[in-house]
Amino acid sequence: MDKVSFTGSTATGKKILQSCSSSLKRVTLEMGGNDPAIVCADVDIAAIVPKLAMISFTNSGQLCLAVKRLYVHESIYETFLAALVSFVESHLKVGYGEDETTFIGPITHRAQYDRVKDLLAYIESNSLKVATKSYRQTDYSGLFIPPVILDNPPDDSRPVVEEAFGTFTRQVSRTRTHN
Repeated sequence: MDKVSFTGSTATGKKILQSCSSSLKRVTLEMGGNDPAIVCADVDIAAIVPKLAMISFTNSGQLCLAVKRLYVHESIYETFLAALVSFVESHLKVGYGEDETTFIGPITHRAQYDRVKDLLAYIESNSLKVATKSYRQTDYSGLFIPPVILDNPPDDSRPVVEEAFGTFTRQVSRTRTHN
């Protein structure tokens, strides 16, 4: 084997790097990403919102390449946020896979579910502004968490700096992007 490529957790990536260092094997690691998207002032909001929502919440937000942070130009911020929340709440149904209208299924396992729930508790205890109404929905048995969109959370808050690998980890922040 000439090279190791790994996408996943930081803890596992560190172990892989240590193992590869003994033989000076080439290694590429993508660990604990917190992928942003930048939304400029001249964007077609109606066209981009469904695309960003889908890539953010596909596979219950448990994809390493899922968009987790959205930086939106301040001149369109309110309109964009309202459109995103509306799309997510009306089109991305949470539920069981047997229902063909379901888009968001369960979190993969209990430990990850508990991690996401811990971040939700952090959001509550720190009074971060949640834009979605459905996040308090608890009528699912199993490891389901409805999508949660945070409205302009502080840059140093846990949901911004940590990769939750779950449905709630989408933050929309005001920015002054340049076109």
